[in-house]
Amino acid sequence: MGDEIQQIKKAKALNDAVIFVGTGISRDTTNNEHDFATCAGLLKSGLQRCHQSGWISDIDMIVFIEKFDSHQAIIDDYLRAADIIENRFKKKSDAYKV
Repeated sequence: MGDEIQQIKKAKALNDAVIFVGTGISRDTTNNEHDFATCAGLLKSGLQRCHQSGWISDIDMIVFIEKFDSHQAIIDDYLRAADIIENRFKKKSDAYKV
């Protein structure tokens, strides 16, 4: 357990971490009506925006949604989704820089 905490602290210090805290509480406050109040829901929302913008394919979108909806996603799936979202939005943001 100590090693994991040190890894999280290091990733946070390097600004290389996405940390979700309290999704259970967030979900309860929405009476389970808003899926984005969970880690998977937040990532699904970001992936859907990427998909609607044409930044990810239909196949990739289907694979992610099926994994998240079936609760078969593993930590690497969450990290991959977060990386895709970050990279796509960063590219869009960079396109507007002069």
